[in-house]
Amino acid sequence: MPERRSKVSVLLLSGVLFCASAALARQSAPGSPAKSAKQVAPNDPDTHLAMARALAAKAKLPEATAELRRAVSLAPQRADLHDALGTLLVRQNEFVAAAGEFEEALRLDPNLASAHLRLGVLQFEQRQFAAAEQHLAKAHQLEPRHFLTLNYLGRTLTEAGKLPDAIRAFRSSLELQPDQPDILSLLGQSL
Repeated sequence: MPERRSKVSVLLLSGVLFCASAALARQSAPGSPAKSAKQVAPNDPDTHLAMARALAAKAKLPEATAELRRAVSLAPQRADLHDALGTLLVRQNEFVAAAGEFEEALRLDPNLASAHLRLGVLQFEQRQFAAAEQHLAKAHQLEPRHFLTLNYLGRTLTEAGKLPDAIRAFRSSLELQPDQPDILSLLGQSL
């Protein structure tokens, strides 16, 4: 079961980045606006971010990571870049480095819900339930209508033995996204 959970978490963590990248993938062909922009603006972090997303959409993760590292080096104060880099590192199973990027993102912007969610999921997978609960609860506070946050918050609370709170989280998650058979199963086990 831990192996399955880990694979699911990697997919979920990378889903946001992948979905956002799909539209940019069309721009990465030779002579495209993204490629031209990189040649014209090599010191623009957003250009490198766009290239990283396009490369990630094509599953060119090492190249995408290099682009994001360049973006971070150009704008180390941008939390969103550290969050995006952490997401790419998770997709490459570099969990320690990913956690460091999420933590840096949160140091720069303590209210970045996506970094709280991703770090919380990573900590959940590492069975660091107290830390995971803190980050997932903060992510939920910042974005209360995010079903995935509630999904993982419920799982974390279950592992921590806080069943009434877990049940509330699972029910809230199902209200936002009813098609979650794994959560229905966990809710049934909790009742």
